[in-house]
Amino acid sequence: MSQVVSVNVGLPADVEWHGKIVRTAIWKRPVNGRVMARRINLDGDGQGDRHGHGGVHRAVMVYQVASYRYWEQVLRRTLGEYGMFGENLTVDGLPDDEV
Repeated sequence: MSQVVSVNVGLPADVEWHGKIVRTAIWKRPVNGRVMARRINLDGDGQGDRHGHGGVHRAVMVYQVASYRYWEQVLRRTLGEYGMFGENLTVDGLPDDEV
């Protein structure tokens, strides 16, 4: 059975990357309780680049717990809290081709 294990949101921030200032909302943090999914994104969430992220057809990003386990093996370390890959929903038991 598939389940949502974490709901994650984050707001855009300006950060330095390769000598330039870029706006990003890649850093999402888990939240407790329910979060309303709206037309463009989740409440409390934002996108730094609306041309490539968010919007009517890309309002919610989903990532698998299995992918966290994969990266832990590749990197040979335990990863932090869910949301670190920029996902809004961290799910278990729901393969990418079934989302």
